[in-house]
Amino acid sequence: MPYFLLVIIFLILSGQALSQGGPVSQAGNLLNPEISLDGLFAAGYFSEPDNLQFGAHDPNDRGFTLQNLELTMAGNVDPYFRAESHLIFGFEGGESIVEIEEAYVTTLSLPYGLQIIGGQFFTRFGRQNPIHPHAWDFADQTIVNTLMFGGDGLRNPGVQVSSLLQLPFYLELIGSVQNSKGETATSFLFSPEETFAGRPVVKQEVHGLNDLLYMARLKTSFDLTDTISLVAGTSHLFGPNGTGEDEGTSIHGVDLYLKWRPLMTDHGWPFVVLQGEAMSRSYEA
Repeated sequence: MPYFLLVIIFLILSGQALSQGGPVSQAGNLLNPEISLDGLFAAGYFSEPDNLQFGAHDPNDRGFTLQNLELTMAGNVDPYFRAESHLIFGFEGGESIVEIEEAYVTTLSLPYGLQIIGGQFFTRFGRQNPIHPHAWDFADQTIVNTLMFGGDGLRNPGVQVSSLLQLPFYLELIGSVQNSKGETATSFLFSPEETFAGRPVVKQEVHGLNDLLYMARLKTSFDLTDTISLVAGTSHLFGPNGTGEDEGTSIHGVDLYLKWRPLMTDHGWPFVVLQGEAMSRSYEA
């Protein structure tokens, strides 16, 4: 029922914007929202599938696997907000599952390069975590992301504020505050095991600002030559963990994306990409 309710709310908001006499271009967009359904399937054989295939969407069974079936709905609610949702369908333990992967609204008209996102969304830490499975470059999630953020990636309800600074080059600042509990907050108020480093992990609730998850990210981009572009970023996470009332976890990362593309291309091809990401975690226990 909650998933159908989300669709109904989206349509009601669209209808309200239309009744308020928005611009013709906005009305056309509302009457034709962006809807897509994509599936990610795999077939393979593993001698020991449980050793490295421990991401939630990894092909971890011999034979055929439905990694992900994603329904996306998005559109401009009015000239000031855009709504977007991603619903996931799949199988877990032989049973069908449905979950809300992301559902949020984004501002469209704030001044000074500011933008606010509110709702359920992937934490914009690094390059890999915010990417949906169907857009991965490989068949499975990277091992370091699974160890740091769990099989489903780091995502939770919260608010994100970003600013595209008015400079001669691209420089973006991103900050977010999200809940720090639940199975999508591994390394913080959730652990896939009952103990961590010999300490029991206990269930804790959010009582104040110190119990939330904070993220800061700085991203820049340059054209090194007419054919080579560089995107570099650094990300930092701070939040509590479940081994004690005053214990915390911090994760720091750097990422690099280097792309070569010749001056003459056909629909963007060919190109060569070199991408890397490194993380470091400090876990107080």
